[in-house]
Amino acid sequence: QDGSGAYADYFELRVFNTTYVDITMESTTLDPYLLILDEDDYVIAEDDDSLGGLDAWIRVKLSPGTYYIAASTYTAQE
Repeated sequence: QDGSGAYADYFELRVFNTTYVDITMESTTLDPYLLILDEDDYVIAEDDDSLGGLDAWIRVKLSPGTYYIAASTYTAQE
């Protein structure tokens, strides 16, 4: 459970060369919400509905480093 009361799955992403990264999350049963955080837990990008409908999509240019993808839902009740 994260600090907002919502549950999230976290994934580590290591970037070795500056590159664009696309991350999507789709569901027919909940409202996906995505965040990308850096090593200091600073939010680099977040998205709720950019993929269409309730689905989430982030496209971001990342420099070399370690990042974390948080896959959650828009509301804590889901």
